[in-house]
Amino acid sequence: MNSIKKIYEDKNYIGFDKPTDMPTTYGKEKSCFVAEIKKSYPELFTFTGFKEAEGGLLYRLDNETSGLLLFAKNKQAFDEFTLDKDLKKIYIAKIRDGKTLPQTGIISSPIAHKSSKKMVAVIDNKRIHHRGSPIETETEYENLGEDLVKCFIKKGTRHQIRVHLASIGHPIVGDTLYGGESSKKLHLSCIGITSKNLNIAISSPHTF
Repeated sequence: MNSIKKIYEDKNYIGFDKPTDMPTTYGKEKSCFVAEIKKSYPELFTFTGFKEAEGGLLYRLDNETSGLLLFAKNKQAFDEFTLDKDLKKIYIAKIRDGKTLPQTGIISSPIAHKSSKKMVAVIDNKRIHHRGSPIETETEYENLGEDLVKCFIKKGTRHQIRVHLASIGHPIVGDTLYGGESSKKLHLSCIGITSKNLNIAISSPHTF
């Protein structure tokens, strides 16, 4: 990774632009975004958030998803963020056949594991095989035109936006796992976070 691009900072939080095709945190891969952040910002790892090795990391992005990745600067800020029910994360995606998508809407199908790599939306009156208990989720969207859609989620679960958009017939470009057309990259990017409780209104351009 050539350089870390900082896109937001206040007294409690700092945000960076994660590139596509890079894991957020440690796994089977040799490198990850958290490891790169630790080299330049070791002060973000002086307390434990979700995991000791992740410091103040507040949420993950899929390997293929780009955009805003936020860290807390202290434990109090971490706890306030993770407990905030008003908070929303904002994403933008390029989808298939956006002209037929309503102007606004909410997708509320529960999501469950279909396999180790794939999730599935559990839809009423449709027989779907899955593992474990479905997770209640909700994705609010706004059709921006030109096949672009803005999505708003709260805590979110793995592949939530990808699965939800695919479930209504509008898979994301580059998301071949869920029926999207082939592309060099996944056209999904986290572009902001809002919370009145935390006095946060972060907005950045999409980076897919």
